[in-house]
Amino acid sequence: MKKLEGKVAVVTGGNSGIGFSVAKMFSDHGAKVVIFGRNAESLKDADIALAGESMFIKGDVCSQEDLETLFRKTRNHFGTIDIVVANAGGAIMQPFLEVTEEDFNYQSDVNFKGVFFTLQKAVPCMNDSGAAIIVSSSANCRAVPGMSVYGSAKAAVRALARTLTQELAPRYV
Repeated sequence: MKKLEGKVAVVTGGNSGIGFSVAKMFSDHGAKVVIFGRNAESLKDADIALAGESMFIKGDVCSQEDLETLFRKTRNHFGTIDIVVANAGGAIMQPFLEVTEEDFNYQSDVNFKGVFFTLQKAVPCMNDSGAAIIVSSSANCRAVPGMSVYGSAKAAVRALARTLTQELAPRYV
């Protein structure tokens, strides 16, 4: 029996990069995997590349409606969720003095708001032994010139993870 046999995993940003690698590893270990991302073509390609039972859902972590659709469709298809990987993110390298409000909003939304609401929508769909994995980066604790918004959003995600560890612990004890 494989380590994750029968488990259901949702991976945001699972159509490329780290997210795809995580989805592939879960699939290789027997999990049923749902990959969520914005690019329909790369979602299809990633879904085909997974070894086991999987499905993809097109959407954006910045959209409450898309996140609700993600978790509704996942529960309807697979039932209770065991693992959620909040991985979707994106950065724009630019000097602090050149950051526009639009750039700030995009990076804050995808890197912090997206993680926050992914987890908020996921937790009620998860079983009591479920696990949430938050993918961050070293930018959350290391200064990188040109990454002021990205690093700040990742630091907020780190603070969120610490807070949720305390707040949600009674649910999983």
